[in-house]
Amino acid sequence: ARMAAAVTPSDSAALLGGNGGNSYAKALYIGAAGDVTVIMAGDNSNSGAGTPVLFKAVPLGTWLWIQVRAVMATGTVSTSITALFD
Repeated sequence: ARMAAAVTPSDSAALLGGNGGNSYAKALYIGAAGDVTVIMAGDNSNSGAGTPVLFKAVPLGTWLWIQVRAVMATGTVSTSITALFD
């Protein structure tokens, strides 16, 4: 990864950064334990909105090596999330 940014979970805003703000997150660092709900980068189901995926009870200090286009406010309890970008 070449860039990192703090994540503010949102049910409406895409998680874009790196490459001039044109790439999705390549990984998430979870700085505080809890549930994390995401829309995967390649998910175009639900008329293009994607389908939320819940990662339940993610421990403190975990790296989620997943490409995501959104970290949802609804269903996300974890805080101190950092996204990595190319």
